[in-house]
Amino acid sequence: MQKHQAFLAYGRGFAITTIVCFHFLQAMNLPGLMASAINLGGAGVHFFFFASGYGLMNSRYNGVANFFKARFNRVVKPYYFIITAIFLLNIPLNLYNDGWESYLSHILFYKMFTSDISSFGGHFWYISTLLQFYLIFPVLRHLVDKTKPETAILVSTLISLMYSGWVVYIGQTETRQLNSFFLQFLWEFVLGMVICKTNFLERLISKSLMFYIIITVVTIAITGLLVTYFGSIGKMYNDFFSFVGYLGICIICYRIRLFSNTLYYLDSISLPLYLTHVFVISLYISRIAADNQIRYLDLPILLLFSLLVAVGVNYLTSHKTVKTVTLAKSSQDA
Repeated sequence: MQKHQAFLAYGRGFAITTIVCFHFLQAMNLPGLMASAINLGGAGVHFFFFASGYGLMNSRYNGVANFFKARFNRVVKPYYFIITAIFLLNIPLNLYNDGWESYLSHILFYKMFTSDISSFGGHFWYISTLLQFYLIFPVLRHLVDKTKPETAILVSTLISLMYSGWVVYIGQTETRQLNSFFLQFLWEFVLGMVICKTNFLERLISKSLMFYIIITVVTIAITGLLVTYFGSIGKMYNDFFSFVGYLGICIICYRIRLFSNTLYYLDSISLPLYLTHVFVISLYISRIAADNQIRYLDLPILLLFSLLVAVGVNYLTSHKTVKTVTLAKSSQDA
């Protein structure tokens, strides 16, 4: 495995791990400082956008029709399967106050433009944003190919900053379909595309560990200050710093080979694990946890339960595909 492919696979495994842990801990009654600190785990979604830009730019592009067909088979089909299963299971379980209208908003994709974006668990916003990137990718690919790398990064960053400023100006920083619209994350997606185009990733991850430690400490500190003193407005701008800090942590862990084999495996089930783990949390709280509260001793059981569900769903959604087309490849291209 080439070095850049190994890092991306490791990073996706690392990202899904921190995201799942963030949602597990978010469901607990944690003290104030710890409740704020776990938000860093949720920043793993930024790595997925970065890796998606890189993976799509690195994949073979055979025209718009083939591109959308590949995305449908590798991402949308498993998404349809999982959201349908959750919808049907929710009828007898009654875990969510969501019905046919919410289900159809997923299937017909208009969820990304409505206030109902958090149906069947708030985490599905990521799929909506990813689909928006898919829709715009053919245009982005053409523009990045025709533009100098520095210009592409600068322009995309300015667009993201201006979009964030607009959301702040209209007072909609807490509205999910606006604070998670693809323009908010355009800069990190394009950054992944540019780094792929320039073959810069291996150089990026090979700098000294002290460099990453300093960058990580500084950017995480800025992230904390933005959220602490500026609230929801700070959250609109802390993505720039939280992603850099998160990337630094990821690179450090990759360089010291922390849980490498485990994270490479988790990358292979990252999509079903992401899509199902919130349902598992809801089910566990509703039917298993004492007093409907998650405690520290519940976490290992909850993690095992989530992994088993993800492995099973991964088998069901990929069983009829060619064996070499694994979910790891899917998430690389996503």
